Amino acid sequence: MRVWKFVVGLGVLLIPFSLAQVQITVWHSVNDPALRQLIQGFNRAQDEVRVEEVYAGDHNELVTRLQAAVAARRQPEVVFLEVTRFGLFAERGVLERLEPYLRSDPALQADLLPAARSVSTYRNRTYVLPLVVVVPVMYYNKALFKQAGLDPQRPPRTWGELEAAARRLSREGQWGVNIPGQWVRWAFVKQNGGEWIDEGGRVLINAAPSVAAYEYLLRLVRQGSASREAALKEDVGRQLFYAGRVGVTFDSSGNYGFYAQNVGFELGVAALPCQVKCAAPIGGTAMGMTAAAPPEKKRAAWAFMRYLLHPENNARLVTQSNFMPLRQSTLERPEVQAHFRTNPQWQLFNQQLKVAFPRPRPPAMPAIRLMEETVWQSMVVGQKTPQQALDDFAAEIRRMLAQP
Repeated sequence: MRVWKFVVGLGVLLIPFSLAQVQITVWHSVNDPALRQLIQGFNRAQDEVRVEEVYAGDHNELVTRLQAAVAARRQPEVVFLEVTRFGLFAERGVLERLEPYLRSDPALQADLLPAARSVSTYRNRTYVLPLVVVVPVMYYNKALFKQAGLDPQRPPRTWGELEAAARRLSREGQWGVNIPGQWVRWAFVKQNGGEWIDEGGRVLINAAPSVAAYEYLLRLVRQGSASREAALKEDVGRQLFYAGRVGVTFDSSGNYGFYAQNVGFELGVAALPCQVKCAAPIGGTAMGMTAAAPPEKKRAAWAFMRYLLHPENNARLVTQSNFMPLRQSTLERPEVQAHFRTNPQWQLFNQQLKVAFPRPRPPAMPAIRLMEETVWQSMVVGQKTPQQALDDFAAEIRRMLAQP
């Protein structure tokens, strides 16, 4: 037996390992170069633990793949899950509870920023730690704004201003706005005073404020301000925006670097437009270890997770990937402060974070989010009115929430 002394978190971690190298596997959906470099850096920094990373597809594909792996008893030791999708695995005992580990490092938990803490619990128990926190923002084409006689320094701030700007930006072969994907549609519902599911578990997706939000988005399609094809397929909207054929689109703050480097026009970035109130859902990824792993692999997994949360490593994800800081000590690092000063978009990312809200994460949430896309499509193609579609959706959500 040997002791691995590894500087991680706010102190020195001492963990006993056998002389044989411990191998652990992490499954993830975060296709980010900076994260991959951190995993490689962990492997280079010591020789007691070897982490193998597996990109397991998008968020939905990872959930499906992990469910199959659990059934076959071939799950990885560490998994990175989107923040509304880990409740399914916490409820079924797949994820290890982390309170015993956190008790050994109370400084880590105390150092986490509020937004990071808000995405880490299920039923008031800690099953995951945050890895990535992002917020949705509005991107826009300043050149198209100028051509339409709109002020590129003053993007739309309300739903009414967005609708008016979208009309002026629209012409043959060009659209004013992309209808946001379901993550940001949730924001529009919340901005109008609605909700999908409230904190008490009541399903409110078919209540009047929620329905009105969908009616507003559908109206943008009906009046020709948004591409019908893009409203049905989010990736089509992204391609139209990249090609300079859409004035306004919505995406993650974490994708700012990609937009800035790859669009062929002057890019604007702004907060989401508001209605009754301003609101933005917290997005991102959390990391957990699987409960079925043997003790030595759990110790290795905990060391790896703490390494990723070290302030220096978290700072790399902030400065290289535009992810939000997770720790107060990260926020105070000089390279992070310098990054904020030289990148003005961080002021608006922080503005969105101030109005950000965590979303419920019951076991049925992965299926609910998948179903919402089909529900929205039924409105766009005219199969159902928003009220009909959301009434049916609400009934189905209640059924799914009632299942054990």
